[in-house]
Amino acid sequence: MATVVGALRRRVMTPNASETRLETRGFHDKGPRAREVLETVGESFLTGLGDAVETGSPSATDRRLTALPTRYQGFAYEGAAMGFALLDGILPGSRRTADFLRGPGEAHVYMAYVGIGWAMARLPRPLWPDTGGSTRC
Repeated sequence: MATVVGALRRRVMTPNASETRLETRGFHDKGPRAREVLETVGESFLTGLGDAVETGSPSATDRRLTALPTRYQGFAYEGAAMGFALLDGILPGSRRTADFLRGPGEAHVYMAYVGIGWAMARLPRPLWPDTGGSTRC
């Protein structure tokens, strides 16, 4: 269920989908099929990031992301992990990242840790999320 606060978080914390375009990123365009795949990867990542920061709920985000094509789900879960890590960093006491890793993110744990790394690169070290200890990787 979307809230006004969630929608605002999504708008502020998620880049515009135009940022996934090859020409925007400055990538070499190898043709329509390669462009479609690369841009869909970026869009999937942003979908996961946006859903995570909007819902703030690992289970709600999981329900949304499982509807994506299997080929791109890992990228969406990477984005979602980044979103939960960002929320944990800015909301004291939040444990969304650990909950995500123990739950819906477990099937995509490698990609989730990549997303957590993206968040850590953007947060000052004192705000880094607690991932809840080790999970299988």
